[in-house]
Amino acid sequence: MIKRTLSEAASKMLLALIVLSATFVVAGIVFYRSMAVLPFILGVILIFGANSLRVLMLDKTTSDIVNMEGPAAQARVLIQFLLRYVIMGVVIMAAALTPYISLLGVTLGIISWTLAVLSLKFLMKIK
Repeated sequence: MIKRTLSEAASKMLLALIVLSATFVVAGIVFYRSMAVLPFILGVILIFGANSLRVLMLDKTTSDIVNMEGPAAQARVLIQFLLRYVIMGVVIMAAALTPYISLLGVTLGIISWTLAVLSLKFLMKIK
């Protein structure tokens, strides 16, 4: 197995996703104050896993296409782009069809991706 380290941007993105997901879980616990919070937490955890997978795939794609030719790199990026959206579609569909996963948690998780990207842009600008 080949060991690979994450890029600095991917590491910061994962850290931002962890912080945002933990914040949403704590806010959900405070809001629900009962065992009814479990579907919400499951939704946040499910979308956090999908977002983490998206970050890892994006990092791997960007590191792999550096040494590729133009058409091969374009094809690779397109396939990875579509695959990331298929993963999100599967997660959203699973959340919509199962009663024990909260769509509110999934929605906040989707928003956390955007917030993590914005925080990454802000953190990279400061440096």
